[in-house]
Amino acid sequence: MNKEETQKRYLELQDFSLQLKQLQEQLANLEAQIFEMQRTKESIEDLEKMKAKKEILIPISNGIYTKAELDSSDKLLVNIGADLMVNKSFEDTKKLIDEQIQELGRIINELNLELRNGSLNFQYMQREFQELASKT
Repeated sequence: MNKEETQKRYLELQDFSLQLKQLQEQLANLEAQIFEMQRTKESIEDLEKMKAKKEILIPISNGIYTKAELDSSDKLLVNIGADLMVNKSFEDTKKLIDEQIQELGRIINELNLELRNGSLNFQYMQREFQELASKT
């Protein structure tokens, strides 16, 4: 194998390594989304237990809150896309969150399988490259 082919293989190996890192980043982002959804569900459960007309703090941004009074309503406004909001019960909202968590879990499983297979392929490509590079 000549030097140009060795360099080409090396670049392919680097590109594949970058793809694996991107997969790892996607997995981390999805896991963070699941964590946030679980926290949201816990917040809904806390709201369910509160009495009407209770003063609560509403987060605006990191460390910034406003005071509000909890309405007696047992409904939440849920964004269903395109800035459309619908009223949903606490229970229906928690079910929706559970469904989203399950879907993200399914995607995470698929990405983990892809990452595992990609890692095996990367190890094979790496060994192959090292053998070829030692012959030039």
